[in-house]
Amino acid sequence: MQKGDQLEYKEYRHKKDTSFNIPDDFFPVMRLLFEVSAVKDSAGSTWSTIIKKGFGIKDEHDHYERTIVLQCDGEHLLIPYDFYQGDTVYLRDVCPPAWKLEKYGYAGGYTPLADAITYIVPLVIRHIKKLPEGKKEVEQEWAVGPDNPVIPNINPRKTIISIESIILEAEEMVTIPAGTFAGYKFCMNSSRRAAWQQPTPVKYWVYLNKQVGLIRMVDISQPQYYIELTSIGK
Repeated sequence: MQKGDQLEYKEYRHKKDTSFNIPDDFFPVMRLLFEVSAVKDSAGSTWSTIIKKGFGIKDEHDHYERTIVLQCDGEHLLIPYDFYQGDTVYLRDVCPPAWKLEKYGYAGGYTPLADAITYIVPLVIRHIKKLPEGKKEVEQEWAVGPDNPVIPNINPRKTIISIESIILEAEEMVTIPAGTFAGYKFCMNSSRRAAWQQPTPVKYWVYLNKQVGLIRMVDISQPQYYIELTSIGK
C-alpha cells in the first residue's frame, strides 16, 4: 500500500421480506472508502494507517470514520475480521418507511474489534493451500439504533464468531465494477452464535488479488451479504 491509495467498495444485503417493496433481492446499504494516510517502516514491519469511511446510500451526510493501522511483517499482511465490514448501517438505507423522514438515525452498528487478526495473507499466495491461522474466535457486539422499527428492543447483542478454516479453492478471473482481476478464491468456513443460541454455520467466498487485496466477499451460507470493489484511485 502506498500513501494516497484509495479503495472503494459497496456492501449489499439480501432482503427476503417483500413487504418493503424492494425490487431486487440484493440492495446496497453502505459505501466504504479506504484511504491510506501514512506508511512507515519499524522493526522489520511496514505499518499502514488506513482511514476507513462509511457512507449511507440514501444520504451521504450519514457517515462515520475510523482509523485502522495494518501491519505487514515482511511476509504476511495481517487483517482484522471486521476490516472490510461496514461498521454502521443507517436506518434510511435498510427500512423504506424511513426513506421520506427528515430525521432518522442508525439501524445498528458494530463495536470495533480489538486483537482480532483473522486474515493472515501471504504476500506470495501461489502454492499455498490455505491461509495461515489467525485468531480463531472473536466476540462482536451489535448495538441496535433506538428508533429501529425492524429489530426493536434488542440492544446490545453479542455474537461469537468461530473461524474453522480459510481454504484456497481456485484461481479465477473476477469481473466487478472496478474491472476484471485475477483473484484467489478462498472458502472461509466459520460459525456464529449468540450467547443463548446453538452455532449456525457461516461460509464465505473471499476473493483476493495480490495487488489490491480484497476484490469480492460473498456470504454463500444464507445468502444475505456481499461486498465488492467498485473503484481504485489516488
